[in-house]
Amino acid sequence: MSELLVETRGQSEIWLILNRPKAFNSLTRTILDDLAIALTDFEQDDNIRVVVLAATDCPAFCAGADLKQVLEKAEPGEKDFLMQCRTSFGALRNCSKPVIAAINGMTMAAV
Repeated sequence: MSELLVETRGQSEIWLILNRPKAFNSLTRTILDDLAIALTDFEQDDNIRVVVLAATDCPAFCAGADLKQVLEKAEPGEKDFLMQCRTSFGALRNCSKPVIAAINGMTMAAV
């Protein structure tokens, strides 16, 4: 099961949906990588006019970082967790298209 679902709604909306309900949608390396890739791809697509960031139905929209992964050492030459956050959040912040956060529950700690 994918940790980040990508749904097209209508002809111009893309929904990026955090999909780790058992872990309160906490952010993993996989989610961060997939988020950065998706945002880069949609940035190039003139048909996409808006990106919506949402989460699967659970008590929390996002519990922040998966702390187990934050503490893991990166392999030589790999980005550590915080650098992955910087890359993904930078892609989110610099997206030229409107990004809507459809927050549907609690939000917790962040990196």
